[in-house]
Amino acid sequence: MKYEDAIQALQDLRDAGLPVSFGGNMFLDSPWVWNGCGNDDGWRWRMKANALEKDQMTLFSDILGARGLSWRRVESVNGEYITVYRAGYRRS
Repeated sequence: MKYEDAIQALQDLRDAGLPVSFGGNMFLDSPWVWNGCGNDDGWRWRMKANALEKDQMTLFSDILGARGLSWRRVESVNGEYITVYRAGYRRS
């Protein structure tokens, strides 16, 4: 996992004034913890879907896209989340 990549992307979002923070509305979900796959160097964040206002989503998407990151909305038994991931993360 490239932990520094995740932290730098988070810092870019925070520098742009978006209200995101680890432990607040976001957590890092790394495949080596959840999937036990040592060959997968990707990572994924999960954050509460209501963490950002609608007018902040364009900026959010632009910043992540500039870093080569993808995101999508997902639903779980605990509510709706946005998952942000770096290529390499197995979503299976």
